[in-house]
Amino acid sequence: MTNLEQVLEQLVIAFPDKELTQYCTPLTDKAIWIEDSEALNRIDCHTTIPTHLPEEQTFRIVNEKQKIIAILAMDGNGLVGNTQSSCDAVLLDEVYCCFVEMKYNATARGGNAISRNQQKAIKQLKNTITLWDTALGSITFFNDYKREAYIGEPSHYPKSTAYVNTKKIELLEQYNTMLFQSSSKEF
Repeated sequence: MTNLEQVLEQLVIAFPDKELTQYCTPLTDKAIWIEDSEALNRIDCHTTIPTHLPEEQTFRIVNEKQKIIAILAMDGNGLVGNTQSSCDAVLLDEVYCCFVEMKYNATARGGNAISRNQQKAIKQLKNTITLWDTALGSITFFNDYKREAYIGEPSHYPKSTAYVNTKKIELLEQYNTMLFQSSSKEF
């Protein structure tokens, strides 16, 4: 059994009232776009970008080696649902566990509003990481996964602020997770 299969099996145990196949999309395509779909009230995955969807409002997965990437919908109508504040998606392969929170629908341009959106995103990421650690804590190899957290933001957001830089250090020290402000992940 692969590491990915073991993680998914443990999630079935951790969320016994959920049918994991409803929330998990395994894909091997070279390019995958994830949108935070208001219509579905959860993420939606695309292997070709739909004409109605601007690419700058998606999180892109680059998968040149065509590895199996499991994409889990977390909040809204996702695995965690609306029971607590959580990020939009978790991306898994045999090496990486990536937490993704998308803020592409944010229209705020003022510094305080942008800062509040970033604070909310980081809170959602931290909540999901904590939940994940509780659900998968019994799998010893899971500690060896490379853990990353992504905030997908509109292009007008600043790419570096004192607040986010402080949180990058905090997530690394407290959660063993690297934080990125990026709209893509290369596997």
